[in-house]
Amino acid sequence: MGSFAFVWMMIFLISFSNLHFLTFSHSPNNLTLFGDAFFSNASIVLTQELNSCSSSSLASFNGVGGALYADPIRFVDSETNDTASFSSVFSFSITPSPFCSPGDGISFLIAPDQDSFSSFKGHIGLPRPFVVEDPFFAVEYDTSFDPLLGDVNGNHIGVDLNSVVSVSSVDLTPKGVNLKSGKTIKTWIEYRNPIKMIRIWVGYSAVRPTNPVLVARLDLSQILKEYMYVGFSSSNGQGSSLHVLDKWRFKIYHGSFTIPLDIVEEGDCFVCSPDDEHSATATATATHKSEQEKFVLGVGCLVTLVISIIAIVLVVIFRKIKERKIVVINNTISGNTTFGANPRNQTRSSGTTNFAAERIQANRVPARLSLAEIKSATMCFAPNRIVGEGASATVYKGCLPHGPQVAVKRFQRVSGIGSWRNPFTTEFATMVGCLKHKNLIQLQGWCCEGSELVLVYEYMPNGSLDKILHNKTRSAIVLTWTQRQKIAIGVASALTYLHQDCERQIIHRDVKSYN
Repeated sequence: MGSFAFVWMMIFLISFSNLHFLTFSHSPNNLTLFGDAFFSNASIVLTQELNSCSSSSLASFNGVGGALYADPIRFVDSETNDTASFSSVFSFSITPSPFCSPGDGISFLIAPDQDSFSSFKGHIGLPRPFVVEDPFFAVEYDTSFDPLLGDVNGNHIGVDLNSVVSVSSVDLTPKGVNLKSGKTIKTWIEYRNPIKMIRIWVGYSAVRPTNPVLVARLDLSQILKEYMYVGFSSSNGQGSSLHVLDKWRFKIYHGSFTIPLDIVEEGDCFVCSPDDEHSATATATATHKSEQEKFVLGVGCLVTLVISIIAIVLVVIFRKIKERKIVVINNTISGNTTFGANPRNQTRSSGTTNFAAERIQANRVPARLSLAEIKSATMCFAPNRIVGEGASATVYKGCLPHGPQVAVKRFQRVSGIGSWRNPFTTEFATMVGCLKHKNLIQLQGWCCEGSELVLVYEYMPNGSLDKILHNKTRSAIVLTWTQRQKIAIGVASALTYLHQDCERQIIHRDVKSYN
């Protein structure tokens, strides 16, 4: 299964392309600049900071700058009339002149043609109010307060559709972000067409914040044409600011196949969302179809075939030498008894433990199981198979045809805005991360199909430690002090791994003998 996922990943990477500019140091020829914009020190300066705000100084510059990707991007599939989803991640800084009022700000822009970027002369380099000939979409990072445009203040972001009067905006001051601070700010924009929703994150860190600053229902199917141009615009208006663009990544998603979880990157939140029946779909294209494209695609498929054969061989070798994964607290009693998380308490443990979400890593994603396999393992979620229940999930004892007994954790669906961050998503991201230790339970598989969200763990037949410590029957096992010491050291070893050795620190906070 892993080899086929790798093959499809390679086809995706070779056959299609995404825009990804780590820096702008080499003045890439696939970017076009307009107005006052120019390349400088691995960045794009969109507008310049003036030393004086006199009439002559303002007149010496256009006060407007823009940058766009030179080739059109396909946003609508002409055969299916399907509108694409997309994500845009970039970093920028805005430094006002000490001699003038701040400039207007920066906007991420999708427009129908290249002329739009050079002809827009209004606020933030966008069209003037109520004067629109062609449709456009923009996310503005506004640093100039204009009540006539419906601005909330001079430090906000807004979503614009065919007008600089935003359809949705939010004040960034309560969020702890100052657009005019001169600091590098990173932002994430994600539009999901299946659920008609846009989400925007803003922060000073390279890591995306947990919560978006703006979430809005939005249908871009009436705005986006088959081919559109993407880029940025900026303006100073009656003020002056240095608007600098540092890095940019843009991705476009079409089609009907699911993004493999083992190639999901941080910032791409198209992962098994309960808002739609399937995981978000993905394909990408950056140019018009042509005979040349077909030739390149054919060569790409040939190269993919060769690489996939090599990949299959490597996967087989890797699986033979891969160390067997061991789960939970592993200390032996009489040489072969293992104590770990009681399946009856697995729901409580994962529900109360304050794990920090870990980044999904390609070589640690467990097998994706079908719903049919899950139902077969649990006898269609039979009530007599239940071994534990919690607020967000029910745990069943199951048996997969190709392996030992398992604990099947069936989550409840969560609906509504923001439901993509639910207990299933959080626990999945945590368990599939860097949790690889002999004394920690490890995820064996998962299922996200239809209305079902399921995680599969190894079943612990010996129960939890408290059952042995407090069992008063004559047949109860009595632990020696040596065994008790080994158990304590094993727990300490696992906690040390969580607290210090993980790629990201995880604080357990709820260690008990029954979990």
